[in-house]
Amino acid sequence: IAAVTAVQIQCETGRQHFVTVQARNTIGWGPFSPGVMRTCGTEPGTPLNLQLKRAIPAMETSNTDLRTATSMVLSWGAPTDSGGVPIRTYQIYRDAGDASGIYSLVYVGEKPEVTINSLTNGRTYRYYAVAVNDIGAGPRSSVYAGEMRCTPRSLVAAPYKIVGSQWA
Repeated sequence: IAAVTAVQIQCETGRQHFVTVQARNTIGWGPFSPGVMRTCGTEPGTPLNLQLKRAIPAMETSNTDLRTATSMVLSWGAPTDSGGVPIRTYQIYRDAGDASGIYSLVYVGEKPEVTINSLTNGRTYRYYAVAVNDIGAGPRSSVYAGEMRCTPRSLVAAPYKIVGSQWA
């Protein structure tokens, strides 16, 4: 007859616990399992200010956003509450630029900035961010809509020279 004994740990945010288990059968106690260190916490808060990253020149003449005809750079701030456990990664989700409400994971990483590539000019893409710690994924940020409205560069005229009154 198998029996299971459970122990519930009183968890306080930020407190660490070293956990190991040991099994017992009719012959006796087995060896202890490898131990693991766990920190009590909660899921992190919402990432802040998801937006198109802007490159601000050294002399404040104008703001230039970091966007090309097929990519944009997004940035965001860390949550004000990490849940007592450090943020491990961020996740960025994006729709297909069609307002379908269907989002796909397009970034998982430690940096609060990402370049999103393979975008189509004229579409408006919607994004949201999620912070993840060892406890789990926190709530998603508000949705940011970034319109791909890049205009192509103007054509540069070919060099020419005038010879007399005729074009050469």
